[in-house]
Amino acid sequence: MMSSMTSIILASLLISKPVHLGATYYASPTGLTTNDGSYGSPFPISKATSLAAGDTLYLKAGDYTLSGPLYPHAGNSTARVTIAKDPLAAADSVTIICGYTGNYDMVALGSYTNWDGIDLKNSTMANLSTWGASHVTLSNVKSSGAKRSGILVGQGTRGGNPGGAGGIEDLPGSTDIQVSYCTVTDCVRVNSNRNAGNWPPALFVFQANNVSVDHCTVTQCYGEGIDMRTVAESSITNCTVTDAYSASFYLDNSAHITLTGNTAYASDSNYYRSSHAAIGFLMAVEGPPSEAQLGVKYVTESSNSFSGCPGREFYRYYWDTFSDCQDSSGTCSFSSTPVGLMGFPATQYIIQPNP
Repeated sequence: MMSSMTSIILASLLISKPVHLGATYYASPTGLTTNDGSYGSPFPISKATSLAAGDTLYLKAGDYTLSGPLYPHAGNSTARVTIAKDPLAAADSVTIICGYTGNYDMVALGSYTNWDGIDLKNSTMANLSTWGASHVTLSNVKSSGAKRSGILVGQGTRGGNPGGAGGIEDLPGSTDIQVSYCTVTDCVRVNSNRNAGNWPPALFVFQANNVSVDHCTVTQCYGEGIDMRTVAESSITNCTVTDAYSASFYLDNSAHITLTGNTAYASDSNYYRSSHAAIGFLMAVEGPPSEAQLGVKYVTESSNSFSGCPGREFYRYYWDTFSDCQDSSGTCSFSSTPVGLMGFPATQYIIQPNP
């Protein structure tokens, strides 16, 4: 007779969601499509475009020069796709390099994807992007030399409740994205002469919610360091930005954001804007009205430090969407009349868009 414990275990297995463990493959710079994908007979990196949900592709050490952009296959809610450095390869020994001239992001990931330990260089646009994908984890990535952003995540379509009271109005679409222990260096080269007029951030989170950026480093880039634009319910934690252009940390039209334990340094005048070091922490509403109008509000800041650069600044941009601003002193730099704190903690800031 079946024991009661065995019955419980079998029942739990029957009601659990199926998990597709998938296959494990290897790729190398000299891999062939006629190989079987084993460690001794690896595929080329193009195998990433035909992975099934649940599969893992390990990249062996070497430089992978792409003749066109790489769009790996997406996973699903029960089986993620993982593309990672071969566990036997040394750190920083796997690099994807742009070898084409067209203006395309070099690697664009789909939803339910893990990307770990693979470096990227010299894209004609962004080195690594997600373009509307959700449930993505990026870790231990070094991104350098991109014409535009080193890492770009989000780009989800708008959703939620436009103008809804008491919550996040018009919640951005991409969700559940983690960017951890990543480094972006010498990116946004489109503005290397500091006269482009329009440039992206080095590490850019755009139109997304529930995004965590932690333990990341941005160094010597010709755009804002770490930027959240039209983002909600997200955080930037224990990150360091050194010698960014214009602003080290930038919250643009983003709500319910936490910034903790971050550091901004500015020392190299080659990255100054109009002879001034980058602002340490900038808050504004720069996005056009076509984007979800979140304003900048419910921003909680603690244990952040700034060296060689102005600490904090609020400003109105050409859309002039601010109607109210509050900080620990009761005013913001553009306020003509001080406003009351209305009971918010001293480390919170609110910039409300006009109704």
